[in-house]
Amino acid sequence: MNDFLMKYKTRFLNFWQPLEKKRKIMLISTAILLLSSLTIYTILATRTQYELAFRDLNEKQAGTIVKKLDEMGVPYQLSAGGTSILVPEAQVSKVKVTLAQEDVLGSGNIYSKFWDNSSFGMTDSQFKVLERGAIEQELRDLIVNGIKGIKDAQVMITVPEEKVFYSEDQDKSTASVVVDVDPSEQLSPNQIKSMYKLISLSVPNLPVENITVVDQYGETLEYITSDQGSINLNSYDQQRQIQLKFQQDLKKDLERMLGTVLGQDKVIVTVFAKMNFDQEKTVQNLKEPVIDGRGIERSVEKIQDSFTGQGSTPGGIAGTGNTQVPTYQSGDSNAGSSEHLEERINYDVNEITKEIVSSPYRLEDLSINVVVDLKDDTDPNSQAAQTKQAIRDLIKPIVLAAIGNQSDNTLNQTAIDQKIAVVAHTFQSQSPLVNNNGGSMNPLLFYGTIGLSVLAIGGVSYTVVRRRRKKREDKEELVSTEVNPPEFDFTPVLTEEAALLQEIQKLAKQKPEEFTKLVRAWLSKE
Repeated sequence: MNDFLMKYKTRFLNFWQPLEKKRKIMLISTAILLLSSLTIYTILATRTQYELAFRDLNEKQAGTIVKKLDEMGVPYQLSAGGTSILVPEAQVSKVKVTLAQEDVLGSGNIYSKFWDNSSFGMTDSQFKVLERGAIEQELRDLIVNGIKGIKDAQVMITVPEEKVFYSEDQDKSTASVVVDVDPSEQLSPNQIKSMYKLISLSVPNLPVENITVVDQYGETLEYITSDQGSINLNSYDQQRQIQLKFQQDLKKDLERMLGTVLGQDKVIVTVFAKMNFDQEKTVQNLKEPVIDGRGIERSVEKIQDSFTGQGSTPGGIAGTGNTQVPTYQSGDSNAGSSEHLEERINYDVNEITKEIVSSPYRLEDLSINVVVDLKDDTDPNSQAAQTKQAIRDLIKPIVLAAIGNQSDNTLNQTAIDQKIAVVAHTFQSQSPLVNNNGGSMNPLLFYGTIGLSVLAIGGVSYTVVRRRRKKREDKEELVSTEVNPPEFDFTPVLTEEAALLQEIQKLAKQKPEEFTKLVRAWLSKE
């Protein structure tokens, strides 16, 4: 090892000692500069970048947020006298979505990057358009990056014009959101609530009631409060909501299961459920023994009588009426004895009182219809028939588990088959009338656009062809004018040099070989 080090030390000294002083200073300066740059880059790369997440907070709001961040284990920084909170840049979306559920934030407390990028010199209309677009884009990023299970989102907000004078009936802002939910995920009520609260807190004067959120299938993701349903709902609305929620959840589960096998766009499921909302309350009073079927002895009473003496035991027939006096038979004088034993035992038993309240709803009947993207075929051995039977086999256990145990009568195979309908039908492919975003285009608008495009292309083509034809005619006229110039009867007068030059040119064109020999002869003479 020492030899190895000495070898490189010798090489370095042999390289270093012959160098001039200026080159030594330059090399040392370059090494120091590179080392300093590398150190600064490492510090900047490993340093946590903080980003402003909340602003304009009061003491209560700031304290609640700081406490929640401590519970989440998220580092933070306070600024502006404790009214603003900064969190790591990589966790901004997660923190905003999580804290949106807390009822401590107000409208405008969630910070937007738009205020950093806005500039002076623009009109009010331009500013409002840019502001709305920036807020929509930032909300989209927060929803996609902060809520698990959402692949993409489109946000559209409408902010009313501010009135000059204050009025109690101020117009409220509105928001519409379309989310693309991952088929393998299912959003929980807390995630949906976070999304509503996040949108409401990011847009001024936007209540939760004015927000509409739907998924890619057009189904509304409703905002459900913690007290089991929306406020001010009557009994019928609550029952209807429970039934629809059950049908939608089962529909999503079946489409997700079948779509994994057949393709997400190859199957459509419809679910019809019949529910019984009659709630029953049963009270049972039960008494059961404790030990060995007897119970615990609470009290014991024993009575024992014995008699020993001369003569028999008195006996007779007692009277049965009020006026009858009992008479007894006379006994003899022989000796006799008698014994009487009586035992009374009171036992304690278990007394059980049960109050049984049935569930608020009970599924009575269930019907499932499935449409699959296949060409129908009556042949039982065809692919369509086999696929339909496989779908029935997948759905049968679900129907049996849902209503089999709750039905009064045992379901047989025929009854289950009647509750499942599978239809094979060829779906129409996506036509040009459907845009890339999944929305349909008006047919009149579509064909009108095609017609205008054809007219525009025809007009442009006609104009181009006409211009080219006109240019061609102009060129032909110009060429004809140049080819046929007016003839004048005159003979030019040439000098000797001009005549000689003309003869040389004529010789070069007609007899190039002789012209070459002539030039060589001239050069050899010179």
